[in-house]
Amino acid sequence: MRVPQFPDFPLAEYQQRYRRLCTAMEQHGLDAILITNRTNHRYFSGFCGEVFALQHYYYFALLPCDPLIEPAFLCSHGNDFIATTTWIQDLRFWDFQQDFYMNKQSPGIPALAGLIQEKGLGTATIGLELSNDMHPHMGIEHIFQLQEMAPNVCWADASNAIMEIRAVKSVVEVERLRKAARISAQAVRFGFESVVPGMTEMELTQIMSAKMYELGATDIRYLTNYAGPRRMWADATPTDNLIQTGDLIQFDGGCIVDGYWCDFKRMCSVGKPKDADRRFYDIAREAIEASTELLSAGTAPSDVVQVAFDVNRSHGYGEFVDWCHRSGWEAIGHGVGLDIHERPGLAFQNHVPLEASMVLSIEPFITLDGVFPFWEAKGKFGLEDSVLLTTDGHEILTSESIISHELMVV
Repeated sequence: MRVPQFPDFPLAEYQQRYRRLCTAMEQHGLDAILITNRTNHRYFSGFCGEVFALQHYYYFALLPCDPLIEPAFLCSHGNDFIATTTWIQDLRFWDFQQDFYMNKQSPGIPALAGLIQEKGLGTATIGLELSNDMHPHMGIEHIFQLQEMAPNVCWADASNAIMEIRAVKSVVEVERLRKAARISAQAVRFGFESVVPGMTEMELTQIMSAKMYELGATDIRYLTNYAGPRRMWADATPTDNLIQTGDLIQFDGGCIVDGYWCDFKRMCSVGKPKDADRRFYDIAREAIEASTELLSAGTAPSDVVQVAFDVNRSHGYGEFVDWCHRSGWEAIGHGVGLDIHERPGLAFQNHVPLEASMVLSIEPFITLDGVFPFWEAKGKFGLEDSVLLTTDGHEILTSESIISHELMVV
């Protein structure tokens, strides 16, 4: 291994990740994994740059399982300096094609196909990022071209092997996640305290964003507030919708610190909340507190979901729970790290025990009056916390000491 320049993590961390990945490749029957996308490069190869915003720039890391085969990193000339952020010793470069920006071909594809043959992997099983939670940073046409140029390679999905490694966080990763959670919680409280009737959703979101950057956030890619008649517009872009007295505001998202996300939810009421809103908010609060209490290494995600659903049943909304089961709405959370949604899933069908040093976002839910399906409900209630699992319990990173589970009234 070479000493990376301006590394994102210590060299020893990359060495450990690669060792763990090789073990996972053996378990999943993979001879190598081809890394192409931004988050997997940052995690495994150490290559880190904003150039991934440019869709036509390709970066490849070929990571063999066999320790006798040296890993390799490939990209175009012009990226020679930022390529030194990787620990990989074997650096390969290709020249830009003529009529760059106009020519849709990439010299990187034949270069990669040739490297696969050179490394003795021409008949190997090679994993690609092919699942719904990770996509290759390559055009479909170029993937087909690579398959044609390496016809005896068996291409397979590598996402399970990759996510098994990424799901368990290191000490360095946890510190970034902890900081992102603290900044996000402080900024959301500041934003809610700044709300006045007549403010728009976008203005509120801008206040929160500015505060996050002031406190040390390095990026923001998912931040939303939706209020009043848009209460069911989960994940929507904030708009010029005017926040009015009597509205409930739902915040969702968080900031990023050195690549690592926070994802959490809180709600506030502009003025005294309606009795029904207060009641269903309290049900949601009871659900998150009961299910979070169960979070620990060794717990099955299915048991955590069951506890949350049992809270809804105890308040008379068993039919809502039954609809969730029938319709597949059986997950109440997910892992978080370099991506906002990672594995493991806090899903009813997931019985694999959780592990220490996983960081999860847990978010049980209930609709106003238990109405189902969701798209017919007039309101949805839920809180979400970022939680670190430990050997004997958990630590809530979006701490109540910063922003309470109590419904904030402004």
